[in-house]
Amino acid sequence: MIKKLVVLAFSIFAVINLSAKEIPVDAKLNSVTVFLGGAELTHTAQLDVPQGIHEIILENVANNIIGNSLQVGGTGDFVILSVNQRQNFLKAKVKTPQLIVLEDSLKLLKGDLSKMNNNRQVLQYELDLLLANKNLGSDTKTITVAELQRMSEYFNKKSTQLLNDMTSIDLKKEKVNERITKIQNQINEINNKAKSSVTEIVVTVSTSKNTKGNFKASYLTYDAGWNPSYDLRSSGIDTPIKLDLRANVWQKTGIDWKDMNIILSTRSARQNNNKPELRRWFIDFVQEMKYRGGGINEMQLMKSAAAPSMDETAEAESMADYMMAQETQLAVEYTPQIKYSIAADGKPNIVALQSYDLQADYEYYAAPKLVSNAFLVANVKDWGKYNLLPGSANIYFENSYVGNSFINPNVTDEEIVFSLGRDESIVIKREILQDFTEDKFFGSDVERFFGYEITVRNSKTKEIKLTLEDQFPISKNEDIKVKLIETADAKINKTDGILTWNLKLNPAESISKKFTYSVRHPGDKPVNIY
Repeated sequence: MIKKLVVLAFSIFAVINLSAKEIPVDAKLNSVTVFLGGAELTHTAQLDVPQGIHEIILENVANNIIGNSLQVGGTGDFVILSVNQRQNFLKAKVKTPQLIVLEDSLKLLKGDLSKMNNNRQVLQYELDLLLANKNLGSDTKTITVAELQRMSEYFNKKSTQLLNDMTSIDLKKEKVNERITKIQNQINEINNKAKSSVTEIVVTVSTSKNTKGNFKASYLTYDAGWNPSYDLRSSGIDTPIKLDLRANVWQKTGIDWKDMNIILSTRSARQNNNKPELRRWFIDFVQEMKYRGGGINEMQLMKSAAAPSMDETAEAESMADYMMAQETQLAVEYTPQIKYSIAADGKPNIVALQSYDLQADYEYYAAPKLVSNAFLVANVKDWGKYNLLPGSANIYFENSYVGNSFINPNVTDEEIVFSLGRDESIVIKREILQDFTEDKFFGSDVERFFGYEITVRNSKTKEIKLTLEDQFPISKNEDIKVKLIETADAKINKTDGILTWNLKLNPAESISKKFTYSVRHPGDKPVNIY
């Protein structure tokens, strides 16, 4: 009985498809929400639906639709029987404005080239005619020397002029051909990237009478997204930091977004939204296994099996003056108060989102073991309330570009630190204390001594604050003992092996800090001190 019902259902559906009449309609793009990975597009369409069963073909939609995200609803006296998408290989591809301009330019250039070929051919005919009549006189008529001279001068002058004109045309043709080749290559590049078909949404409806239908279709596509970036500006160490958040929006959906209120969301459409689950984690003694050639290293296999399993988961006005930020339950959405357009060419479009004035504490930081320069940094507290995103930042200090940095708000520190670049007017030197460096022997053990002196000079005309850091090694073995001997009142972080000095230097003042330590270990076991 069940089999008969299934066969009957498929038969009815087949009859519906055979009897349904296609009604194409342009699906107007109504709204766009762009995520960090992907975008949600919403289309609307209005049409008169005749009585009967029909397939409403929603055209002008994105090329690559995520199938399980497609939703279609509507209002009217009709019933939606089914919704699916299809590829139409017969419909001509819509040319982009860029392609139309290139093809028009190519047509004009080919017309100019044709005219040049015609002009050159006329000159060649004239030269051939001149050469064909170069013989002077005849068997019955002789010419004088004066006539010969005049004819020779005319021949030389005319033939030279014709050859020069043809050479000039050849040079112009060469340039035009180069331009034609470049434009043709660009056209080929665009055509190669273009899809050989267009996507359509097919909505099968049934109505018992003629009615007006309003349709709304929404879906996700991965052919769009946006990335955050920043401009970080500071006029000086006595001023707040101005942080401008921008969005680099791109899309290659196959349809241009024209005069749209485009919402930017900090959510990602690609994330795995299933909540994680902890599983039982077994540990055991590692048993030594002999390696058998020709297979997987069993020790490595056992170690990987012991690890917990994890699911794999794939100053003038700007737009910021017209952008509203709203924090939803799962993300922040930026909604513009004015419309803008984004072409479907995959190129980034910069949109200003928000500007922040951040109160900052300025100081200098130096780690001369790594770099013998002091870096001006700005420490910003309470940064969590600004909804910052990870992204690159262009840094400007005192109206000059000083470099690029990266803002990473995904930290748990109370402060976020912005590096504003090096200051060459703070001179730092780190030297080895040669008199202190020595080795001493205690039975089978050896104790090596190390000493360093760091000198800092403030060549600026203002007092500065400087955080100076260096380090000492940390032992990973109980047979290796590290002992701090002199630290010059440094703050000691024994966990990370960091020495920190918080200094204040007056103009033209120099300060020196010395620190020494020793490393003791068995003499027959070499130690890497790094």
